[in-house]
This record gives sequence, C-alpha cells and structure tokens, in this order.
Amino acid sequence: MKKKIYLFAGIIFMSIGTLGYILPVLPGTIFMILAAYCFLNSSETLYRRVVDHPTYGHPIKQYVENNHIAKGTKAIILFSMWGATLFSVFYINLHLYLNILVITLSFLGSIMVLRANS
Repeated sequence: MKKKIYLFAGIIFMSIGTLGYILPVLPGTIFMILAAYCFLNSSETLYRRVVDHPTYGHPIKQYVENNHIAKGTKAIILFSMWGATLFSVFYINLHLYLNILVITLSFLGSIMVLRANS
C-alpha cells in the first residue's frame, strides 16, 4: 500500500514538474526532485527515467543521491526564488497571510539550498 502511495505521488509530482518546464512561472525541478524521491521508494524504472533524463536528470540525481547542488546553481536558485517571492509580495495584491506563507516557504527553501553540499 505504501509503495502505491509513493508511486501515485511520484506520478503527480512528475506531471507538475513537466508542466513546470513548459510554463514560465511554475518551477519544474523541485517537483522532479519530489518525484524522484517518491519513485526511489516505489519504482526503479520511473526513478531511472527521471534521473537519466538528458536535460534535467543529472542535477536531480546529484541532489537526491548526494545532497549536492553546484555553487553557481545555488546562486541561480536563490536569486530566482527570492526575485519571484519579492515580486509576489510587492506587486501582486495577495492577502497578508498568503504573503507570510510565500516568504516562509522561500525562507525554508533557502535553508534547504544552502544546506546542500557544494
């Protein structure tokens, strides 16, 4: 049963991640990382499909298996994440609680990125 839940979640995350590589506002890599984690616990075939992809597979594999993000990639991640966060907070008319949520999630994401090996 647990394996089926991981498989279902992995398929959902992979679908969202694929959309994220097509749509400019939706992030793709974080959902592919989540999919890889789910597939690691449910389907070796689908895990290999994610981490062996010629375009995005290598950095995902490095993060999942070695907790590694290259220094330059860390800078790009943090700059784009905080740029989108600040844009959302200051230019999109969100409710105060949504602004707090967006800032909190960006802060937590920053901690995860900065804690990864370089």
